[in-house]
Amino acid sequence: MLVVRQPIDMRTDPGVPAKVASLALPFALVGLAAGWLAVGLLENPLVYRSYRVNRPAAALVAAAVAASVGAYLSRSRGSRAAGSTPLSNMLLLAPPVIGAGGVVALIVALWGEGWTDHTMDAVAFGLASGVAFLPICRAVVASAERSARARMGSLVARADRRAVWSILATCVGVATLVSIIDWPAAREPRFDPPWISFGLAGAATLLVLVVRIADGRANTRIEALAAETDQMERCDASASVVRPAPMEIDLGLGDEAHARFDHGVAGYRDRDRPRALLMGNPARARQALSSALRRGTLCCATLALVLGAHLLATGEPFAYLYQQERCDRMTPYGCTEAARLTDSSETRRVLYRRACDGFDWEACDWLRANPPRRPQ
Repeated sequence: MLVVRQPIDMRTDPGVPAKVASLALPFALVGLAAGWLAVGLLENPLVYRSYRVNRPAAALVAAAVAASVGAYLSRSRGSRAAGSTPLSNMLLLAPPVIGAGGVVALIVALWGEGWTDHTMDAVAFGLASGVAFLPICRAVVASAERSARARMGSLVARADRRAVWSILATCVGVATLVSIIDWPAAREPRFDPPWISFGLAGAATLLVLVVRIADGRANTRIEALAAETDQMERCDASASVVRPAPMEIDLGLGDEAHARFDHGVAGYRDRDRPRALLMGNPARARQALSSALRRGTLCCATLALVLGAHLLATGEPFAYLYQQERCDRMTPYGCTEAARLTDSSETRRVLYRRACDGFDWEACDWLRANPPRRPQ
């Protein structure tokens, strides 16, 4: 049965796309994580390029600047003509994101110690941080642009909005890997373990898991609705005979509609009465949710590996590699710590010798107390 009536209300028109999600808040969270992780990297003894930076203040400044960039990109996306180059294009996205990294570094450096010989080094590091976080920003922007494909309020549109946060959480969780070198550094009393970074990774994992469960439920519902279309009649969603139906479900993709009617049996006054209206293409909706499920599974697996990397970084094997690297960079303390962590007596002696040559008197005392054995 095909019913044709007057034009449809714009609020539920299958041809009206959803608006692109605002990028201000997602970018603010990216900036907050970037500021915190970047300063932590600078403070690590393996890098040691800290310029007396207040870490919480740097994170808040980065969040504010990133939110401004996100708001600018949102307005720019809204004013662009249909079919124009998407904002996720690197040529359009790179200048504001990388520039924001330099601006944040300049503000933090001037705030911390004024203009010094290190200021331009700090700006260079900020620009490099912008480059490092550019893939994260691109993933968020691409996800937000994809959220405009489905009609507002539909099942697919809600899944696409959730995907923005899932992808954001995954990228931030992966970015916390830069802080795993803080675990062996925390063996020294003057350094704190990276509990906040680990908490970010844990919170990201929890959020992605919640989104994965929600997408699974949405997919189950779409599967059930797709099975019901065989018992429903094709119709025109704009027909007043069909609308308003007691139950209306919008899948979000496709212009077709199916309805279940209570058909009249006596005279023209006994009209067909709609009981349910399903708008959209079930096959396209199932494809979109299946993609969301695969993405959610991949994100969960990725973050599980990130958490595993954090846990492995707390062990002695990683601490030995870390201190060995410090020793190779002519840090006597690193040689001493690596010597304490190795099981090889010959390697231990070599490391203590390198530490003693670097004027680590504790290592020299050990060498005097443990002279090499003379061959028999």
